[in-house]
Amino acid sequence: MADSSVAFSSTTIQTDRGHVRLPLPFDPREKWGAKPRHYVSGTVAGTPFEGSIGIQGGMWFLALSAGFRD
Repeated sequence: MADSSVAFSSTTIQTDRGHVRLPLPFDPREKWGAKPRHYVSGTVAGTPFEGSIGIQGGMWFLALSAGFRD
Protein backbone atom coordinates (compact mmCIF):
# COMPACT_ATOMS: atom_id res chain seq x y z
CA MET A 1 0.00 0.00 0.00
CA ALA A 2 1.40 3.39 -0.99
CA ASP A 3 1.97 6.06 1.62
CA SER A 4 -1.00 8.41 1.51
CA SER A 5 0.28 10.96 4.03
CA VAL A 6 1.07 14.54 3.12
CA ALA A 7 2.98 17.00 5.30
CA PHE A 8 2.69 20.70 4.50
CA SER A 9 2.85 24.19 5.96
CA SER A 10 0.06 26.68 5.54
CA THR A 11 -1.42 29.75 7.22
CA THR A 12 -5.06 29.99 8.26
CA ILE A 13 -7.36 32.49 6.64
CA GLN A 14 -10.66 33.88 7.88
CA THR A 15 -13.55 34.35 5.49
CA ASP A 16 -15.82 37.38 5.51
CA ARG A 17 -18.39 35.18 7.28
CA GLY A 18 -15.97 34.31 10.09
CA HIS A 19 -15.07 30.78 8.96
CA VAL A 20 -11.45 29.77 9.51
CA ARG A 21 -9.81 27.71 6.79
CA LEU A 22 -6.42 26.13 6.32
CA PRO A 23 -5.59 26.27 2.59
CA LEU A 24 -3.97 23.17 1.07
CA PRO A 25 -0.94 23.73 -1.16
CA PHE A 26 -1.86 20.73 -3.32
CA ASP A 27 -4.80 19.25 -5.21
CA PRO A 28 -6.08 16.21 -3.26
CA ARG A 29 -7.40 14.68 -6.51
CA GLU A 30 -3.81 14.41 -7.76
CA LYS A 31 -2.65 12.71 -4.55
CA TRP A 32 -5.62 10.43 -3.75
CA GLY A 33 -7.71 10.34 -6.94
CA ALA A 34 -11.08 11.88 -7.79
CA LYS A 35 -13.70 11.31 -5.08
CA PRO A 36 -16.94 13.03 -4.08
CA ARG A 37 -15.30 13.92 -0.73
CA HIS A 38 -11.87 13.39 0.81
CA TYR A 39 -11.95 12.53 4.51
CA VAL A 40 -8.67 13.14 6.30
CA SER A 41 -7.09 12.79 9.71
CA GLY A 42 -3.82 13.97 11.13
CA THR A 43 -2.58 16.90 13.18
CA VAL A 44 -2.81 20.65 12.79
CA ALA A 45 -0.26 22.54 14.90
CA GLY A 46 0.19 19.37 16.97
CA THR A 47 -3.54 18.95 17.67
CA PRO A 48 -5.35 15.87 16.30
CA PHE A 49 -7.71 16.72 13.44
CA GLU A 50 -10.38 14.78 11.55
CA GLY A 51 -12.56 16.25 8.85
CA SER A 52 -13.10 16.56 5.15
CA ILE A 53 -11.47 18.70 2.51
CA GLY A 54 -13.53 21.47 0.96
CA ILE A 55 -13.09 23.54 -2.17
CA GLN A 56 -14.30 27.03 -2.97
CA GLY A 57 -13.15 29.34 -5.72
CA GLY A 58 -10.53 26.80 -6.79
CA MET A 59 -8.93 26.73 -3.31
CA TRP A 60 -8.77 23.41 -1.45
CA PHE A 61 -8.93 23.76 2.35
CA LEU A 62 -9.57 22.23 5.75
CA ALA A 63 -12.35 23.98 7.65
CA LEU A 64 -11.32 24.53 11.28
CA SER A 65 -14.36 24.53 13.56
CA ALA A 66 -14.74 26.81 16.56
CA GLY A 67 -14.43 23.75 18.81
CA PHE A 68 -11.16 22.77 17.18
CA ARG A 69 -9.77 26.31 17.43
CA ASP A 70 -10.61 26.48 21.16
